[in-house]
Amino acid sequence: MTKLLEYYETGTSDAAVYLITWYGQTFTIGTSSTDSYYTLKSVSLKLYRTGSPGVMTIDVYAVSPVTGKPTGPVLSTGLIDGNLLTDSSSAVWYNIPMQSCRLAKTSPYCVVVHCSGGVSNYVSWKTNTSGAYTGGTALASVNSGSTWNVISSSDFLFRIYGDERFGWVSSSA
Repeated sequence: MTKLLEYYETGTSDAAVYLITWYGQTFTIGTSSTDSYYTLKSVSLKLYRTGSPGVMTIDVYAVSPVTGKPTGPVLSTGLIDGNLLTDSSSAVWYNIPMQSCRLAKTSPYCVVVHCSGGVSNYVSWKTNTSGAYTGGTALASVNSGSTWNVISSSDFLFRIYGDERFGWVSSSA
């Protein structure tokens, strides 16, 4: 059964995602459940568009426990047509189906958002500039994710949905 695994939903500021300007939000699935692993199903983000930004990509990465930044290959990807998003700056929650992947409880992950739109055609992701989410932090990249800067004073709005899986069993075992 799909359920809300982790979220942060309060904030009225925003950041523009376009070309080489990418943003991310690290998160950690809490310890309130007895399950050890989960299967990622979807990610919801509070978004709006300016102009025609084109297709927006949402990726999920593991996070380095040393740097607190995305590391390794993309674990899951989802797409949404940015041209179909609301153009109201109050924004709307959009649910993006993701490729299934395993998420471990208490392990850090990062949702990364990017799109091909330009300076006048972009997607805005709602954020809170007080940095109140305790399970992670906002990140910014100005070179298409090659390097990341932690924005410790902010958190992006997100919801992570998945299925509970206790003691994940590999099909190759």
